[in-house]
Amino acid sequence: MFVTLLCVLWLVSWHLTCICHRGLRTVICETTQHPDEDVKIAALQCLVEVMHEYYKFMGDYMAAALFGITMDAMGSESDEDKVALQGIEFWSTVCDKELDLGANEDGVRLQAPRRNPPKPSVQRSVSVGARC
Repeated sequence: MFVTLLCVLWLVSWHLTCICHRGLRTVICETTQHPDEDVKIAALQCLVEVMHEYYKFMGDYMAAALFGITMDAMGSESDEDKVALQGIEFWSTVCDKELDLGANEDGVRLQAPRRNPPKPSVQRSVSVGARC
């Protein structure tokens, strides 16, 4: 099931407008609440992949949905903790992305200075949106 959902995500990733992307994220978010544990796990795996691919667009969704979904997943008391592991994987992906952004930002600072250096761009971390 996960492979099917992942294939759909990849197929539509370059062909849809933002409105359609929002719809796709909404469907995935709703599916994380499915009573069948395997479906829930597949939806959470898709959220991990969406975060990996669309990190810069996810800030608005953090406080609204993703924080709660992933916290619920990590608090899940399933027999094998597979649901909780997907919540952890989601935040691990967020950390990887933010570390990459920090490394890229540090790399810019290491370049030779210019006479008129550009103003530093403001990078907003999506995890900021998840703070309570």
